[in-house]
Amino acid sequence: MFLIDWVTSLITFIIIFALYLIVVYRKPDVNWGSSTQAQIYKTALSSAHRLVNISEHVKNYRPQILLLSGPPHARPPLVDLAYAITKNNSLMICANIQEDRISYRVRSRTHKAGLKWLWDRKIKSFYKIVDGQCLENGAKSLVQSAGIGKLAPNVLVAGHAYLIRMFCLNIHLAEF
Repeated sequence: MFLIDWVTSLITFIIIFALYLIVVYRKPDVNWGSSTQAQIYKTALSSAHRLVNISEHVKNYRPQILLLSGPPHARPPLVDLAYAITKNNSLMICANIQEDRISYRVRSRTHKAGLKWLWDRKIKSFYKIVDGQCLENGAKSLVQSAGIGKLAPNVLVAGHAYLIRMFCLNIHLAEF
């Protein structure tokens, strides 16, 4: 490069050296994760792929629940009922359908709060938020898209319409 154009080469060298010094002296806080985490992810992914080839029969049937709970802390008895059915043996997904669009920040905060509530109560469940859809369309999209391979819900649990109406005033009974 020095033979072709020494001025451009010198400028390029100075810029690269300056970037090197910035990276060395700033010591960026980067979390690349541990090799154990990478191995756990790889094992889970390969197990999900192997599970697709297993045929269904009585010995491996598990009720895998998609629970229309809203925020889980709002309806603990319904969450407890669904968890009593799955109890460490199968999949449970708590779903929260929001009719209004929510921002990324609100979604992230709501998701963390829901997972924390489930973790504090020692309930092994995933938590999914769908926004910008009515209850009917949100439930349809969750049924179609929740899960992966054989780890997909095969039971839909929703609370009684009367009780939902008591706690959630903006839900229309016609949607049930």
